Amino acid sequence: MAKRKNRKSRIQAMAELTERATAAAERGRAEAVERRRRVSQANQAKLTEWHAKRRAERQRALAEANRAARIAADPSRLDRKRLDKPGWQIVLERMADGEWYSRADLIALAPEYAAGSIRAWLVQKLVPEHVERAPNADYDAAKPDRRQLEPQWLYRKRSESSAFASGDGRMGAGVSE
Repeated sequence: MAKRKNRKSRIQAMAELTERATAAAERGRAEAVERRRRVSQANQAKLTEWHAKRRAERQRALAEANRAARIAADPSRLDRKRLDKPGWQIVLERMADGEWYSRADLIALAPEYAAGSIRAWLVQKLVPEHVERAPNADYDAAKPDRRQLEPQWLYRKRSESSAFASGDGRMGAGVSE
């Protein structure tokens, strides 16, 4: 009977060893799968970052090519990024002496700038210092604003602003004393 008990305990010991080995192998497999998943995620993040950089490079190159094509198609159009003057000075330079402009005309003079920027420059810089503003005689105040065909205000470069626009940015620049 002692041999039989000993035999059972050896079988049980072997079964326990097998169970432990199986459990360890399962843990090892699970850890390996988790490790592979983490490495895969890290590689995917690197790959995604690489793709994002490449996409940004392509977009920059495409934007530069488009800008060059626009300038080549219309050489009179100035490239805003290469100018060393503020946008309101560029609008002032492009205005002809003695001509009246609506706000839409001024926006058309500088298409590379946003309409909101030109509106802000009119209010903040151009009208107080360099541009004369006058009511439009063709504007009908009786009509609602949405039905108007004519602008309410017209703008004209002041005569002293001509010297400013052609000079180095100081009032009276270009005028000999």
